[in-house]
Amino acid sequence: MKTMTISPLQQDYVTKIEFNEFRGDVDDRFDSIDKRFESIDNKFKEIDQRFDRLEKSIDERFVEQRKLLNSDYERHTGMILEQMKHYMKAALEQVDAKLDKKLDKETFAEFVELYIDRPSRKKKS
Repeated sequence: MKTMTISPLQQDYVTKIEFNEFRGDVDDRFDSIDKRFESIDNKFKEIDQRFDRLEKSIDERFVEQRKLLNSDYERHTGMILEQMKHYMKAALEQVDAKLDKKLDKETFAEFVELYIDRPSRKKKS
């Protein structure tokens, strides 16, 4: 930089050369800051893409597990229904067998107690 004689009034001002040097330094700093922000943005984009892939994977697993649970539920429900049908058939056969016999009063009383609901007696207050 050249040395120039500056009048006392000019000491408070910046020369055009000094301003351009300052502006160049500031532009360089802003460029480096912009590059840093750009690299940070790229990292966030990568993280966002990873989250999207992870979310999709979790959704797919959830759908698969739900299908498995639904098929298990259907199978177990069917088994329970079959078992209930079997028990109902056995109970009806037992009732039919007891009805087919000649019933004496004691057997009939047992049957009534076991298979027919009695009306509840009201308590006296």
